[in-house]
Amino acid sequence: MKILFVQPSIPLYRLPFYKSLASEFGKFFIVLHSEGDLGELTPSLKYSWSKCIGKVIKIGFGLLWQRNLTNYKIEKDHIIVISGNPRYVSNILFILKAKLFGAKILWWGQYRSPTSKNWRLKLRLGLMKLANGIIFYTEDEVKNYLSSILRQETRPIVGLNNGIDVSPIKSLRKKYESNSRCHEVLFLGRLTEKANFHILLSAIQNPKIKDISLNVIGNSSFDPYLKLDKHKFNNGVKVNYYGKLTDEKQISKIANRCRIFVYPGSVGLSLIHAMAYGLPCLVHSDPLQHMPEIAAFKEGVTGLTFHRNDSQDLSIKLFSMISNTSQLNLMSKECLNVVENEFNTKKMSERFIRFIKEFI
Repeated sequence: MKILFVQPSIPLYRLPFYKSLASEFGKFFIVLHSEGDLGELTPSLKYSWSKCIGKVIKIGFGLLWQRNLTNYKIEKDHIIVISGNPRYVSNILFILKAKLFGAKILWWGQYRSPTSKNWRLKLRLGLMKLANGIIFYTEDEVKNYLSSILRQETRPIVGLNNGIDVSPIKSLRKKYESNSRCHEVLFLGRLTEKANFHILLSAIQNPKIKDISLNVIGNSSFDPYLKLDKHKFNNGVKVNYYGKLTDEKQISKIANRCRIFVYPGSVGLSLIHAMAYGLPCLVHSDPLQHMPEIAAFKEGVTGLTFHRNDSQDLSIKLFSMISNTSQLNLMSKECLNVVENEFNTKKMSERFIRFIKEFI
């Protein structure tokens, strides 16, 4: 028996999950991957459980091919966990090859993404039918999937509740007391188009918002406006741009000063990262336009929402939220509770190990 993961790359945030599984399954666990293209977030590191098989190349029409994947030898006792991204044509052929050899296929991916069109969703669901079991990012996705299909699902299915390793953060974070923190706000994540960062920039220029500091952690070639390390608006609001940081000690020095976390676009693991510091969160109110990790967010409990793409409403909610210190303290406790009990790599590993035993 061999558990074989097929992934485009191995990002830093996924390492604790894989290391935990390698510790559990030993030589029977391996991750096939390609070199990542996110710089320090996908370092070129080698592990006893990893095998780099070749580059990912573009083949046109938004489709991708992972070199040498289809040449990998498959045996009947293999359990293959494959990335559920339909754009990887090599994955589809690898699934067909695996089924021909009698291996078991587990589909691991999102139920839907913010960019999913109906035909893409139908394609994903169609390819998912080839699998022997389904692994979704969150338990909420499991519920949404089961409520949407017409037939009864008889295959094993699980939601891992995608998270991060919170153990280094627990040793670095400071106790959250909103009154003892200045009016500092955290944005954490890659400044790509999905981040909708310009909505936040517009919101903080509202004259009602005065003398706050917006701390931005994330690299950007997308928005040249942020190439300055610091920028100050007429209302006294400062934007402090720290660039790309992967050292948790450096991140903690900034996060531990902040009162709240704000993400104006489609939030994902950045939400979990901020909640692990006990930061109440302000995100937009359309769950279908977020990544699966939005399942960790509870309106009025771990934070507040604003109308999507509405900078005016964001500024109103930001002004209201950052001043309500008693509410912020309660939200902070709930953020820590959710992350430490549900959305972290330790819980992910435990859920996966229980699930995989149904196929061994």
